[in-house]
Amino acid sequence: MKIYSLISVFVAAILLIYSNLFYYPKYNKPHAEATIGWDVSGYYWYLPATFIYKDVKKLAFADTILDKYAPTPNYQQAFLHEKSQNYVMKYPCGLALQMLPAFFIADNLAPPLGYERDGFTLPYQLAIQLNGLLWALLGIWLLRKLLLYYYEDRHAAAVIFLYVAGSNYLNYAGIDTAMTHNYLFGWYVILMLQSRNFYQYPSAKTAVLIGLTVGILALTRPTEIISALIPLLWGVDNLENFKQRIGFIFNNLNKYILAAVCTALVGFIQLAYWKYASGDWIVYSYQDQGFYWTRPHVWAYTFSYRSGWLLYSPMLIFPIIGLIPLFFQRRANVWAVFAFSLLNYYIVCAWDIWWYGGRAMVQSYAVWAFAFAALLAWLENYKWLNRAFYLVAAVFIYHNVWLTHQLHRGTVYDGSEVSEKYFWATLGRWSVSLEYKKMLDTDEFYYETPTNLQQVYSNDFEQDSSLNANPEKSINGQRSEYLNGEKKRTVDYNFPLRTDKKWLRTEAVFYQKQKEWTWWDMAQFIVRFTHQGKVVKEKFIRPTRLMNDGDTKPVFFDIKIPETTFDSVSIHFWNTESPKTLLIDDLKVSVF
Repeated sequence: MKIYSLISVFVAAILLIYSNLFYYPKYNKPHAEATIGWDVSGYYWYLPATFIYKDVKKLAFADTILDKYAPTPNYQQAFLHEKSQNYVMKYPCGLALQMLPAFFIADNLAPPLGYERDGFTLPYQLAIQLNGLLWALLGIWLLRKLLLYYYEDRHAAAVIFLYVAGSNYLNYAGIDTAMTHNYLFGWYVILMLQSRNFYQYPSAKTAVLIGLTVGILALTRPTEIISALIPLLWGVDNLENFKQRIGFIFNNLNKYILAAVCTALVGFIQLAYWKYASGDWIVYSYQDQGFYWTRPHVWAYTFSYRSGWLLYSPMLIFPIIGLIPLFFQRRANVWAVFAFSLLNYYIVCAWDIWWYGGRAMVQSYAVWAFAFAALLAWLENYKWLNRAFYLVAAVFIYHNVWLTHQLHRGTVYDGSEVSEKYFWATLGRWSVSLEYKKMLDTDEFYYETPTNLQQVYSNDFEQDSSLNANPEKSINGQRSEYLNGEKKRTVDYNFPLRTDKKWLRTEAVFYQKQKEWTWWDMAQFIVRFTHQGKVVKEKFIRPTRLMNDGDTKPVFFDIKIPETTFDSVSIHFWNTESPKTLLIDDLKVSVF
């Protein structure tokens, strides 16, 4: 019996079940944190629109659902098609089809259990979450089966455990389990199993299964059409094998055509929806998002502090290294793994919204597993190197568990844009002062408490009659500066500065009845040094990062006074897109 891999699957299953149902059960979370939140709500939107509201074109129910459940901060599930004046779903329908059994169960149970039949109450959230969890468990079980055909039991066991405990697969299979990546991971394993079966016993049945699997992969995320490389190249490990494969394809052309027809039939589901909703067979539903084919964001996607794949999931460095021993071991799937992995990585890096992070790589881990196992097999030839590997892997597991906790229940890292300074100042720490959040916006931070503050400017805004239009009660006195959806920017508050001190501290009191949670919409507190009208230096922070609903709070930040010549310092406050009112009062500037 393959005992080590069985134990690994059991431990992995416990981790996923605990994460999903006990540590952070998203089915009972509000708004965008719910199981059917953010992108998931967009993929899922087909189901309530079709089976509950019977309104796939106009989506008249959308405003009611958005107001009641707020699954996303902004309406991103569909867009208005100009030609037809109907709404067209942004995301393809593949994931909705995979959620369909769970949806039907919830739809039939909701009214008898006393829940509203609207597609978003607790039975729907729980059913969709459990559906994803079952797929995750199926995925790791089938991955074990696949790896055992090619590698030793201990290697399969290690790959499965290190993926689940040490990579962002834990998050997308255990917590954000309703995302596409979890489902796609399982489908890739199924595709590889069927590819192996096909070249052992070529049959029309296996060809159909391969075609349907490629179809559902592409129907879930269109770029997954490159999965077709896997069955085409499976079993090829050298040029001679490749020549033989070409001959095999011609000899079994009817089976390949059958697989392609099945893929096309699955894809036709999306075309039929587009035709029905918009009148056009082809609709580019991602609007202004696209690919930079000639300038893929390889470095930024992989290593940026903002969301770098290997920076936040460093365990995947090992499968990348494993491509080298995989090549020299000449396993029968080497060309399929190489071709798919490299092309997939290029596509992921080419997407213009590269900062969506390493989640787009999660489904490909199923394919990368062969390179990971190849590395583990090679390391056994070098006892000291093998031990060093597992020590480093243990550090990466700690990093992954820490980061997963921070994403959902921690206070250090919240998934917003991360700066280099904030990353290194907080790495591995379970709690830090709220003041550290300033590092997300500025790379200058004074860690000590200054003892020699000298005030050089102050403004309580009481003399500014233009602030009488303030829509809310002032913080102090009769007037406060403010920003809201209509007033995007304050005036510049200028003052000269002559000092031999090294630091400038700016401080103001802020009040926001409702916190703006979307970081790119948060108001900015900006300090600018100029010389003869030209900017010498500028720094800013987003004060709302440090506040909660209803807080009245003084917020300061420190800036190194530039050594280059400047003749004026100005302060202003700028709001990007937030409609929420932010009050500002008692502006003070000191040097130290």
